[in-house]
Amino acid sequence: MQYLTVALAKGRLAELAMDLFIENGYDCSELKEKSRKLIFTDEKNKMKFILVKASDVPTYVEYGAADIGIVGKDTLLEEGRNLYEVLDLNFGKCRMCVCGPESAREKYTLYNNKLHSGAEAAEHLKLLKEQMNKIGYEITIERGDYLCTNTTQNH
Repeated sequence: MQYLTVALAKGRLAELAMDLFIENGYDCSELKEKSRKLIFTDEKNKMKFILVKASDVPTYVEYGAADIGIVGKDTLLEEGRNLYEVLDLNFGKCRMCVCGPESAREKYTLYNNKLHSGAEAAEHLKLLKEQMNKIGYEITIERGDYLCTNTTQNH
């Protein structure tokens, strides 16, 4: 019998996903152990779990190395892969943040109709660019040892 292979994003999402699998009768005891292993199996239920970087989950699924994956929606949107979102598990919420002066808060909306102060979401550059375009800004993003943005307002 063939195994169903699940790619899990390492970290908090993997822990939440494991809890969900355990609640539904799957054996994730191997995953709960402190180990450097990245591939775990539940022999009884013919399940294989692979722990990978969040940005790699869509790649594993798209190319068939995993049958399904659990990853944040932000990663799905950023990666832009040809995948089908089967179910929103409603855990692992994130919030996009853009730095700016406090005076800008009332003038601009960005993500879920809010402009948050805090660190810029540098790992989600595609989403940042799309959202800034929606509110009338065109940005150029350059990556090096730092993130540099050039912003111009569209009129």
